[in-house]
Amino acid sequence: MKVDELFEEVLQLPEPDKSELVRRVLERMEHTWEEQELLDEAERRDKEMDSDPSCVLSENDFLATFADRLGKTA
Repeated sequence: MKVDELFEEVLQLPEPDKSELVRRVLERMEHTWEEQELLDEAERRDKEMDSDPSCVLSENDFLATFADRLGKTA
């Protein structure tokens, strides 16, 4: 089905159904966008670590960062 055909079909729906359809489509698009942003950020960080290994934290250093913030030892 073409987008124009689908659009015409949607216009025939009662208002509550159209609203529900729009809500669902937007929710799915927002979810997909957030996932893509996370993947892009992970890829960027991976490239950064490959190009500058000195920026990589060990697991202990990573956990110590949170422990310091909470006033505890790692």
